[in-house]
Amino acid sequence: MKQLLLPLLLISQLICTPAYSETGGGTSANISSFLDGAKKRIAVAIEKAQVEKEKEDARERERQKEESARLGLETERQKEQEATKISNSLLQVSGTVSAETKFVMARIAKAGQEKEEEVVIIPVKNGQYSELLAFRNGAGLYKVDYFSTNSLDIYKVSFTFLKSSQVKNLDTRNMDSLLPSQMVQSNNAGIAALAKEIIKDAVNEADAIKQIHDYITANVTYDYVAVKDDTYKTMPVDAMTVFGKKHTICSGYSNFLAALARSVNIRTRIIFGIAVMPEGRIDHAWNEVLVDNQWKPIDSTWDVEYSYKYFLATSEEFGIDHLAPKIMKEY
Repeated sequence: MKQLLLPLLLISQLICTPAYSETGGGTSANISSFLDGAKKRIAVAIEKAQVEKEKEDARERERQKEESARLGLETERQKEQEATKISNSLLQVSGTVSAETKFVMARIAKAGQEKEEEVVIIPVKNGQYSELLAFRNGAGLYKVDYFSTNSLDIYKVSFTFLKSSQVKNLDTRNMDSLLPSQMVQSNNAGIAALAKEIIKDAVNEADAIKQIHDYITANVTYDYVAVKDDTYKTMPVDAMTVFGKKHTICSGYSNFLAALARSVNIRTRIIFGIAVMPEGRIDHAWNEVLVDNQWKPIDSTWDVEYSYKYFLATSEEFGIDHLAPKIMKEY
């Protein structure tokens, strides 16, 4: 405000300044010269006031920025203090919703990595839900948003917000492609016991994955009927279902192999892509495992017929009839 008043004060001083010289006799030239000088002094004063005002505005913006940063830091610290702490990248969640609710959706996002969020659909039974959530992006603070819905039809679905929670993952281990999921229940005691039995004589990691591959190709059969009558689109294909039935389609083979391998600490991915068949191109699923620090493909579904043709094949060989691979990070 002081800077803005300067031009007015200066004008007042100029008005009170004699326009005549001490020798007397003011002239038009004297007055014109006086007014020109006054205008220049006013212009300089205004410019100076504007510069000072801009400096003051900049200082105020910086102060507000620092205050916002301080408040943001305090908010983040408060979130971390209030967050549920986990040490193994896993958290069992449960809750109660209305009896009419059919599903709860949990949306998991790590702070600073919101674009890599994971969505988990949890079935609701009699108003109760329970699920094991995995925090796959390492140690740090995560936000979990919960929503309810009664339909998974993409043309009818609508969600109602339920709540948010903060989770602090303290697990500093690299758990990439080792954690369980809804489709890959590698934490199940039965699956883990079976995997240990299968690989008990394995001499190294490559041999261990071979033993798992051989067990699956020898004991799991392909469900041709489900494919023919289209019931495969709604049939359960998670690892636990295949563990019990030993009868499934390609995605079931992949989920089961991943569950067995992850349970004995072999990093395993689920891959969705396109298979090239004599009758055309079809959707297909297979695996990639980390062996000797290299990701190598396995198609246990096709190896039921082709033995080891698709076991740890080279990318060039595998890519002839397996196209457009997409890693399913949430599996």
